[in-house]
Formats: sequence, structure tokens, C-alpha cells
Amino acid sequence: MSASDKKKLRKEQTAGMTERQKQAHKEATTVKIYTWIFVTVVILAVVIAAGVLINRWFQGSGILERNTTAVTFDDGKKLSVADLNYYFIDAVVGDYNDAYNTSGGYADAYLSYLGLDTTKPLDQQDYITGNETWADHYTNLAINNAKQTYAICKEAEAQGFTLPEETATAIDTQIKNLANSLAYLKSSYGPGTTMDSFRAYLEDLALASAYQAHYNDSLTFDAERIAAYDEENAQAFNSYTYAYYTVPVSSFLPNADVDTESGQVTVTDEQQAEAVAAAEEAARKLLESKDEALLDKAIATMDINKDNENAASTKAIRYFSTQISSSAVYHDWVLDDSRQPGDMEIFPVTSTSTQDGEEVTTTTGYTVVLFQERSDNRIRMADVRHILIPFAHEDSSDTSDTYTDEEKQAAKEKAEEIYQQWKDGEATEDSFAALAATESSDSSATNGGLITDIYEGMTVEPFNDWLFDESRQPGDNGIVESEYGYHVMYYVAAGENNYRDYMIIETLRSTDMNDWLSGLVEKVTVTDGDTSRLSRGMVLSSGQ
Repeated sequence: MSASDKKKLRKEQTAGMTERQKQAHKEATTVKIYTWIFVTVVILAVVIAAGVLINRWFQGSGILERNTTAVTFDDGKKLSVADLNYYFIDAVVGDYNDAYNTSGGYADAYLSYLGLDTTKPLDQQDYITGNETWADHYTNLAINNAKQTYAICKEAEAQGFTLPEETATAIDTQIKNLANSLAYLKSSYGPGTTMDSFRAYLEDLALASAYQAHYNDSLTFDAERIAAYDEENAQAFNSYTYAYYTVPVSSFLPNADVDTESGQVTVTDEQQAEAVAAAEEAARKLLESKDEALLDKAIATMDINKDNENAASTKAIRYFSTQISSSAVYHDWVLDDSRQPGDMEIFPVTSTSTQDGEEVTTTTGYTVVLFQERSDNRIRMADVRHILIPFAHEDSSDTSDTYTDEEKQAAKEKAEEIYQQWKDGEATEDSFAALAATESSDSSATNGGLITDIYEGMTVEPFNDWLFDESRQPGDNGIVESEYGYHVMYYVAAGENNYRDYMIIETLRSTDMNDWLSGLVEKVTVTDGDTSRLSRGMVLSSGQ
């Protein structure tokens, strides 16, 4: 049968079907089509769902993080993304904690001031420099920290230095305590976290820290080097005591006109000049005071301070320091070797701004400085152990620093009880250290109450007077009351150096340590890999 005959037959057969048959055939065909579409859609949905689940599992499994190389060191040692993420997270958290401590608990506000919005991802914010994101900054910091840790560990191993047994035990204990907390660690350090890699990270940090401390302690400085450095930097280790007060020009400006539209204050050149002259004249009158008491009295009686209820702002600021900012207008004058107690001088304080494309210098005040004392810091030092029993309020909600006689008596009785307990025992330095570790409220308790290299004048007066009594001998003990509470004391020994030599030695030590560490790091080369899967989108705060 030809093709045209087949077509004609199909046409005749169709023409012979009843309308019901046609409808039934149509419905059957439609159902068949829908059935195939349904099956296809279901199969596709199952495949997609399975793919999504597999992808989510894969993405959250940490396989990529553990198997992607982030950096490679010169000897072939590799750190995966998961390994480097420990350094990344700890760098971020470390900065946040530093900000918290620096700002008195206002970390978010402090970091915001530095340009970091803690409610936004790190990789969506420009860093301070403007040519990288905060995520880039912390990535670089993580790599540098890892490089430094690796360099120190490599040197430690070359020198046969191993992790101290007590440190290794502490890490074992920490890992055991975290045995059931892998989910928590992953939430902190990312999905690539494992107990084995986290242990390795802790061990590397601990080894680097221990060897760095070991090397630091091994440094020695002979008298010749100390003397030579002292001669080259004589002024750097002196202390200077002085008082100063700044007379502001703004206090002598008249009630200036305020532009109602712009809100800007209008001060004429003549008014500004008159205010500058008046401030200078007032400052020069203060030069007649030759000691701090007279200076404070003169400041308090100035016309500009008559209605000032803030007592602190009507007194000179007393300053004691070995470091005077080089930008201070009186820096060279204070450090001048010819300066004598009672010397006074006046210094203009200025600010610079740009107006109409030109740099303009404006006098904003005059600072009067009273020189009081210079010390070469060749003062005694001492080592002591102590147990602090602080004053405490009976009402725990009371946060004031004023205590009742009963509260002070309670602290005294506790101190006497502990002191007697020590005397009734072995009464040795070791037994005192053991008691301090359990009874003292001071941070030195972790070291048996030991505080070393205390220089004369460093501590509160009662503590200082007991410690530096001319008759003091190793093994002396007693109880001292201070504004903080009662101190059970054990005198260890006089310091090996005076305070000046101590400062010089610590400066030299810091220099040598930095040189040593820089030398180790410079020997190490790092090849960057793929760091895109670090926790670069980390958000530090919910903003609540």
C-alpha cells in the first residue's frame, strides 16, 4: 500500500468514528500526555532535590575546605583552607577582643570608628587603606601569622626543642574536653574543622610560643652593651614630672553672631585677634606661680573659670612620664638638660586648616608649663609575693568604692586568718606561693602571687613603703593595708638591676627579639593558593 493510500484509509477510519469515540480518544490521549509530563516532572524534581541536598551536604561537609590548598611553604608543607581558617578566625576575634578591652566594652562602636561595620560581611567592606576589603586584610594577616608560627616551629625543631610536657598535657586535656563539641568548633571555625587539625593548630601555636619564650629568656646583656646604649639614648630613660594648663582662645571670644540660614558662627578677624591677645595675657599672668599649688590657685581664680563648676578643669594637669610626645609643643623645652625645678614657660597652641586653597594657621590657645622634676630612674627594684584580700560589699549589687568599717574589718580578719595559716605551716616561700594560688584575688595568683621587677614608686604608697623599707630582707613577711584591701606580703629579694638598667635591658631585648623573629620569617617563602573559601563573609555582630 502506497503512502497516499495509507493516508486515505486513516482519513476514512477517522471519519467513521462517533463523536463520543472521538471525545474518548481525545481524553485518553490527553491523560497519556499528562502522565508522561507528570512522571518527567517528578523524576526531574527528585533529581533536583537530590542535587540540592547533595550540594548542601557537600558545601557543608568541609570536603572542599580540607582538600583545597590555601598556602604552601618552601619545604612543601601545605595548609588547607580549613587549616588557614583557624588563623583567619582567631585574627578577627583577637581584634574584636582587643577593641572590647580598649573601649571598655564598646567594641562595635570602637571598630565602627576604625571603619568596620560589625553587622556587615567582612568581604563587603573596604579596609582603611581603601585598596582592599576587611576580608582581604584578615586573609593577609592570617597568612602572615601562619608564616611566623611555621618559621618559629621550624627553628624549634632544628634546635631540638620540643613542646613542654605540661603544655602537651594541657592540650590533651583541652581536646578531650572538646571531644563532644565538634559541632561547636565547626560553628566557630568553619565546616572544614576536625579534631585532628584543630589539635595540630593548637600544638603549632603552643610550640611557637614556648620556643619564643625560651629564646627570649636565653638573651643576655653585658654591662658594656647596656652602658653604650645608655650613653647613646641618655634622655630616653629619664622620667620628667611637670604640670601644664592650656588657656583656650575660645574662652575670650565674644558671643559671636550666628547665621540663621547656615548656622555658622561668624567671628571677625578683629574679634579673633583680640581673643588671642587676651588668652596670651591671661597665660602670662600664670607664669608668676612657681609651684603647683600656686598655679592651681591662679587658674581657679581666672575670670574664665569663675563660673566653672568642673573642678578638674580648673587645675593644672600633672604629668609624669619617660615618654613625651615629640609633637608636644613643649617637648624640647622639658627635655632640655638645663631645665630646673620651678622653671616655667608659655607655648602657643596652633591648628592648621586649608581655606580657599591656602594653608592657614590659627592660634587656639596658650599652654603654660611648670617643670618640677627630672629623674634618671636609677632607683631600686624588688620582687615580692603577695596575697590580696580585697574589700567587698555585703550587698553584691553595691558597686561603689566606699566601704564600711565592718566590711574593711571582714577583709582584715580574712587576711590575718590566711597569714596565720601560712605561719602555722611550713612558712616557706613555696608554701606561701601555694597559698597565694588558691586564696589571692590578684591576677598574680596564677604565678603564686609573684610580682617581679617592681620599681620604687610603682605601687600604691603603703605597699611601696613596706617593700622598699631600708631594713627589708629576703623572707620578711607581714600584712599591709591599701586602698584595695589587705595584702599578705612575702619579700623575695631585691631586683638585680635598678629601674633604668631594667628599661634599657627590656629595650635591647625587644630589639633583639624583633631582629631574630624577622630573620626567621625572611627565610620562609609562601606560595598563595586558593583562599576564597575562608570565612571571608563573616559577620561579627547581629547589631542587637
